[in-house]
Amino acid sequence: MKYNIQFKKAVIEAVLIAVLASLVGFFVNFFHPKGAVIAFSRPDTAYVADELLDGRQATQTAEMTGPAAINRIQLKKLLLDNRAVLLDARLPDAWASGHLPGAINTPLEMLGRFMDQIENLPREDWIVTYCDGPPCELGEQLARELKNMGFARVAFYPEGLNDWLRAGEPIIKGGN
Repeated sequence: MKYNIQFKKAVIEAVLIAVLASLVGFFVNFFHPKGAVIAFSRPDTAYVADELLDGRQATQTAEMTGPAAINRIQLKKLLLDNRAVLLDARLPDAWASGHLPGAINTPLEMLGRFMDQIENLPREDWIVTYCDGPPCELGEQLARELKNMGFARVAFYPEGLNDWLRAGEPIIKGGN
């Protein structure tokens, strides 16, 4: 009986310490100038205007700090006009099980192995990345990496393969 009461008291104290530590952590983070953003949902994706993709606002393309988000219709137009290179950020097995036509497998998780391929990408065309779609963020992360490498015209297709399939668009299976 005595051990039971001591055990309960220890558990209550441990929970109290954990709660207090969490509250102190949140409090410090809130007031710290470089505190981490704590968010439980992503903000809505802002899509780029067609004029930017068409080159009618070329100066804005160079000024963009991050990659542009594009939708399926914009992606199809870029591909139809042969003005984009399409990179699939998923692992090779996922790419082989189905990918957008013309997509080059460039897995974010294996980026070091694909540096020669990346360095040979055309600088004058758009480079568009994608993955499965929400909640997958590999396409956006790969686009950010490419932007950090100095590529100016980088976009990502946030809805990815899932949106492409829902729209009844064709995919390619297999490949190496």
